[in-house]
Amino acid sequence: MSPDSFDALITDRELGELPVETAELLEAYLASHPRAKAQEATTVATLVRARQAVAIPREIPCREPIVNRLRREQVRLRNRRHLVAAMRMAAGIAVGVGIGWLWFAQSTTMDRGPVHMTAREVSTAANRASTFWGLENFTVNPREIVSAAATSSGRDPRLRWTSPVRKPRWEENP
Repeated sequence: MSPDSFDALITDRELGELPVETAELLEAYLASHPRAKAQEATTVATLVRARQAVAIPREIPCREPIVNRLRREQVRLRNRRHLVAAMRMAAGIAVGVGIGWLWFAQSTTMDRGPVHMTAREVSTAANRASTFWGLENFTVNPREIVSAAATSSGRDPRLRWTSPVRKPRWEENP
């Protein structure tokens, strides 16, 4: 038997791919040839070492996949962002309530006392009344009505306001 075919038979037998009849013939050959028996031992030892080199242990102490760690980190950061945003809103509301409370407390505790108008304030109030939007522009002057009625042909006068920058005037009702 050639050394290549002998090694192929030993390898097939160790891997479990050799038919039963062929395995029995190989055993009979090994029993009759002691030198082939020694060759078989070295081939089997080489196959055992090759299996150990490429074998994957059943319980591999593997680390957690990086994808799972990244997902957990993203969730943690997202939750932290929401927490920070909620804390900012709570702080803003607290500051607003505090400022409002101080303002309201200050305005209710002030002793205002009686209101006294000075001469300057009274004159300012009088000047305000004579402005364009003052009350005298919206009250009826009886002299104007009489003069408008006297010139009219017996009809009721009407107030005509043609421009928002001029005073309204009385004229005859058509």
